[in-house]
Amino acid sequence: MRATGIPGPYSEAFDNPEAPFLYLYSPSGDGSTAELFTRRRFLSLGRKAATVLHRYGLQPGDRFVNGFGANSPVDLAFRLGAILTGTVPVTVNWQADSPERAAYKVEISKARLLVQEHTFPSGLLRGIEELFPALPVYPVENLDRETPYNGSWPEEPAPEQEKLVIFTSGTTGAPKGVSLTYGNYASNAATFRSFLAPLGLRPLQLVMPNPLHHANSSALSDWCMREPGAVIHMLPGYGTAYWRVPAETASSGGELLAPAVARHIDFLHNLAEEGAL
Repeated sequence: MRATGIPGPYSEAFDNPEAPFLYLYSPSGDGSTAELFTRRRFLSLGRKAATVLHRYGLQPGDRFVNGFGANSPVDLAFRLGAILTGTVPVTVNWQADSPERAAYKVEISKARLLVQEHTFPSGLLRGIEELFPALPVYPVENLDRETPYNGSWPEEPAPEQEKLVIFTSGTTGAPKGVSLTYGNYASNAATFRSFLAPLGLRPLQLVMPNPLHHANSSALSDWCMREPGAVIHMLPGYGTAYWRVPAETASSGGELLAPAVARHIDFLHNLAEEGAL
């Protein structure tokens, strides 16, 4: 445990408090409107999230649902708050889940709290509230007004300790909850370092348009919380703006990692053909 009070694997990344950690872009992707979260500011949000989790009585091992409808630094802040308190976030697929499916995830995970941003689809919120009227709901827009938690933190997490619950898509039945451990994420980090370090990707700039309820954005963002100098360029979601952000980021210097899937390339091809880039 270092001076920051963050458990071991995450402490080094926050040693330089004034360094940038995350840029949040508007849906247009215009770099001039990106909001900066320094490491100090993001760590403060994570501590405030820990305050909320403590206030609602969550203990190490307890789960809570991250109710967002777009990528948000606050989603990551509650993931950091979970690291600081030993609690476990549960993801909801805001793009595809029905109200019944969202409520099912609350039920099967035995979640004790829903943290909810205004972007969280209202139908999903109603579906959860109808079936679980006693489940506390915390509006994350209040987070800035909280006091950062400065109490005692749990010990450094063991590799087998649960860190995050992500659900399968459920295309062949009910979604299956996948319990991911700190050991799983340590393996992710070691893998990223092993194949990116020879390319000289330090410091790293990560462009992140893929939703945080997916495994890849969860793994990459967690890795950035471990890497000194790594910076996240976050978009609320994928769209035309995705292609503006890597171009502007690359032109400013530094090494760039921009994950893409096949449909992103198809979309880029269509934009190019239509002259819409």
